[in-house]
Amino acid sequence: MSNPHHQPGSSDESIQIRARAMAALRLGEFDLAEQAIARGDATLAELVENLRVYQIELQMQSEELQRSHARTQQALDRFTMLFARLPVPALLIDANGVVMESNQRAEQVFGLSTAMMRGYLFHRLVDADDYQAEVRGALLDARGSGQAEVAAVRMRACGDSQMVGDLHVEALTDPVSGALQYACVIIDRTEQLSNLEKLQASVARLRARETDGSRAGSSRPARLLADAGGRVLWSDAALALPVGEALGARVADPTALAAALADGEPAEVVVPDAVGRLQMLSLQPVRDVAGALLQWVAMARE
Repeated sequence: MSNPHHQPGSSDESIQIRARAMAALRLGEFDLAEQAIARGDATLAELVENLRVYQIELQMQSEELQRSHARTQQALDRFTMLFARLPVPALLIDANGVVMESNQRAEQVFGLSTAMMRGYLFHRLVDADDYQAEVRGALLDARGSGQAEVAAVRMRACGDSQMVGDLHVEALTDPVSGALQYACVIIDRTEQLSNLEKLQASVARLRARETDGSRAGSSRPARLLADAGGRVLWSDAALALPVGEALGARVADPTALAAALADGEPAEVVVPDAVGRLQMLSLQPVRDVAGALLQWVAMARE
């Protein structure tokens, strides 16, 4: 019953009623009025007070639901903002592989508008062989473990050109429907792999020339191939430098070499060959079509 020293609806009384409601919620007591009626000793004042307690309980439950909804909405808003601003292609697809959302970078890479991308079948963006061999299984793995990755997936890019990228898949649950979804992020490695293939081809050509020269008994100038940082990728028998060794460990003037590597300009360095003789090597930079330094080719001056 209410305290006779306080007016009904006073601040102290409201605090007391709210405290009773919180205690009832913690204890799971939701039928105090029904219990009093069943005992036959319920008074009108007691029933009114219990009704006020119930009202507070409902209000607190409603407030908690509102706070929970606000937290969920904030998390969804943060995810949506991050998804949209990712500098790499990102897609949200459903369990059937239908694209539900795409970010701007994905639309640029695949050459599809937002409207065209939505409802598009994800497997149509992936090379058919790679989808059957790798991607389909990755989606199933993500459903079980929560995430999966596939390296070097061939995909159809804008203008029917081919892109090669690493696919990262994360299984998600729709906060409203509870349906399974997949967040797919693609890291484009097309240029990187293309440069690697060119580098491997250059090494293969140099090795082939070295083999041909040895068979012909010719005495060609000493040569080597180094990466952009000056580490040996290949050297001929005349130099016999270990693969992976830094040129700076062999040259007579490491400071001059470091300056040349930093500037990316042609330079000349002196290194000892396989029998200890000093060789003057002419370093020439090799660049890609965009002007980025790929490697160095060095040949002894005759």
